[in-house]
Amino acid sequence: MKLLQRIIKETGAKIVLSSSWRIGFTPASKNLLARFKEYGLELMACTPELSGSCRGDEIRKWLEKFETENDVERFAILDDESDMAEFTEMNLIQTDTNVGLQKEDAVQCIKMLNV
Repeated sequence: MKLLQRIIKETGAKIVLSSSWRIGFTPASKNLLARFKEYGLELMACTPELSGSCRGDEIRKWLEKFETENDVERFAILDDESDMAEFTEMNLIQTDTNVGLQKEDAVQCIKMLNV
């Protein structure tokens, strides 16, 4: 959480949740929201759940809707999965499932967002 907090502080980025934790209001999602609050992090939005689609499709759908009202200049995807469609090469910072977000990932993300 401290690394995510650093990314937000150094880039002014907003958090849009696209992980499976956004589906339903589970104990895990409640814990995540509590941790965000503990670290002063705000969840701006969640991507839609599109049955049978990869998360890249869900991210694209959210961007299409959001960009009609706002300007998204840059974005980064922090995830241990790689099903991000056309965003995989340019926007994905793939984290290790076993250890989560690491300092190197945070530095890469900050560089990506502050271009």
